[in-house]
Amino acid sequence: MKLLLSLLIFLLIICKTSFSQSLSYQFPEKFNQVYNFKPDEAFAILNKEPLKGLTKEQSDKFRINNIYNTQYEFDNNQIYLDWGQAEVYLMRLLDTIIPDTLTKKKNLNVFITRDPVNNAYTKNNGFLFINIGLLANVRSEAILAYVIGHESGHYIFDHQYKGLKKFYEAYYSKNFVLADEYFAFKRKQEADADYFAMQCSGKLGFNLKETAQDYEMNDMKRRLYRYSRGYANMVKASQKTEEAIDRQKSKTNSSSSSHPDDVARMELANKMQLIYKGSKKYLLDSLFFTRLRKTAREECKKIYFDNARYEECLSIAFVDYLYDSKNLKNVYYIYESLRRLMYIKPKLKTMGFLLDGIEDDELFYANKSLLYKPDYLFFDVLEYEELKNHSFFTVEKKPFNTYEQAFHYFSREALKYNMNEANFSIGLHYYGQKNNDSVAKYLNKYIENGSGLNITFAGNLLKNKSPYIEGNKWIVIYDNSGNYTGSSYNYYQARNKKSVNPIIRKELLQDTLNTDLVFINELIGTQPKLLAQMQKLESNLFKLYDEDDVSNFKKVKLKTKENIEELALSHPFNKHFLILAPEFYNWFAENKYSTLFLVEVVHQYQDFLGGKEEYNTYTGYYQEINGKRPYFKDAIRNAFLRKQTDQEIVSDLNKFLYVTE
Repeated sequence: MKLLLSLLIFLLIICKTSFSQSLSYQFPEKFNQVYNFKPDEAFAILNKEPLKGLTKEQSDKFRINNIYNTQYEFDNNQIYLDWGQAEVYLMRLLDTIIPDTLTKKKNLNVFITRDPVNNAYTKNNGFLFINIGLLANVRSEAILAYVIGHESGHYIFDHQYKGLKKFYEAYYSKNFVLADEYFAFKRKQEADADYFAMQCSGKLGFNLKETAQDYEMNDMKRRLYRYSRGYANMVKASQKTEEAIDRQKSKTNSSSSSHPDDVARMELANKMQLIYKGSKKYLLDSLFFTRLRKTAREECKKIYFDNARYEECLSIAFVDYLYDSKNLKNVYYIYESLRRLMYIKPKLKTMGFLLDGIEDDELFYANKSLLYKPDYLFFDVLEYEELKNHSFFTVEKKPFNTYEQAFHYFSREALKYNMNEANFSIGLHYYGQKNNDSVAKYLNKYIENGSGLNITFAGNLLKNKSPYIEGNKWIVIYDNSGNYTGSSYNYYQARNKKSVNPIIRKELLQDTLNTDLVFINELIGTQPKLLAQMQKLESNLFKLYDEDDVSNFKKVKLKTKENIEELALSHPFNKHFLILAPEFYNWFAENKYSTLFLVEVVHQYQDFLGGKEEYNTYTGYYQEINGKRPYFKDAIRNAFLRKQTDQEIVSDLNKFLYVTE
């Protein structure tokens, strides 16, 4: 309780000192210990005996998730830290809507997760998590208050623990009747949380029609089969018939659904509105709510972009561009996401704009862009209604059709507003196409204009015809933070993995003066800003290279002689992560890093607390910045070799890097 009280006091101080500053978020240099909830101490106190009705293994999983994995969300940059204004606003809203008479209120705290998905959830310790994606899409304070009330209800009624008990009863019985009872139980929990939230909101005068309309929009989304990036198409566009609608609605209402039907929830909100007759869309601060929603929208694009999820960034930036074509940040996200997607998957160049991932035979075989069927673009029905008459959709002759045509359209738009970075992006685009003349043309334009973030990189690219760094230092990044039991992440085991770092350091650090070794598990919970940079680097590497690349460029030892086939793999136009993500060039150049070696290790454990591994694997990525190809080293795994000790893994990596045959 003292920790939670100190957290609120700290946030209030931050809020007072920074209220006039920008609402945009910056990663802090150091992890603020106010977010350290001391999981080891909490676990030692709470895990003395199994929870009532659960086995020891089930109790371990529940407590690992609620104690260690909750801490991991804070430690691993999944939660916004030190974002005073936003956090205090949500805490004020929570404090306003939850009655003081509820004794469990004192344990409630609300945090914002760095997840662009429109969702919220709660943990059994009273922590409420609101996704930044929900803040970006919620349309009034009344709806936000309802969401906070709903999630608070789950904690107050102890839904997580009770639901887990019911789940295990059904799962281990293998009884379909009990399975149906479990889903019915979950729907009842959701309905109870709905009722609680509507009571709290209604008593304060919030207009519950806002909530009803929100559920109506959710129902329309399903009924109209809006396409949402990150989810598979529910049906093809040609199946939008009443019969298909009824089929999908019957699935939503089936006994295997964990949530009530949206129509039923909408009807409940309308009934509660008749009782309370509230009229308020806003109660605390409509201006700050609007600022927060706008900032959250920008944060979603930035998160997608930094995590190399360029498809999602492109989609949301394009929708925002339709609202405001003069917002140059949207223009940048569009043309640069397009460039990076085409660099990763060259076949996209001639594909219809935003058609990748869409299952629509009519568009696919005619190679038409989504400008011909804009409803696929929108998961928000109101956005669709507001933008469906945009000229891009209504004119017969579209301004562009393919990904490449869209890239040139939006890069030209950027140049109209004197965005010199567009010249650099165009130059990199032609580099990916192996067009040296066009590379030189646009990089020279970029340099001649005299201002830009990548002037040094552009100059070196022109001079050397490929990425080049002066220096002889190595940056080695070792990430063994991936620890799992079953399908669940296990932060308890991940924290214990720090104990093997000295073994790894001894094997991989051959030249301590010219090698920087970074352990991801040492940044987690200590240095959020540097961790974010490493996470972005990893995301781009994993996005750029697929399984075929790992197979083609695999090598057992770097220093062995190459045969003719291997020598043929080396050429200056191989995929290069600095071409994909040029924002890293200056950091590499300043530190004189001419070699990158990144290792990802994943561990699978038999249980949550025991240290016995069931399986592990690893992949090593090696790139000489001035070289002409990457190299990969991966684990040999089969029916006879499913795991190695940490010492054996790092010994393999040592041989890969340093041993000459």
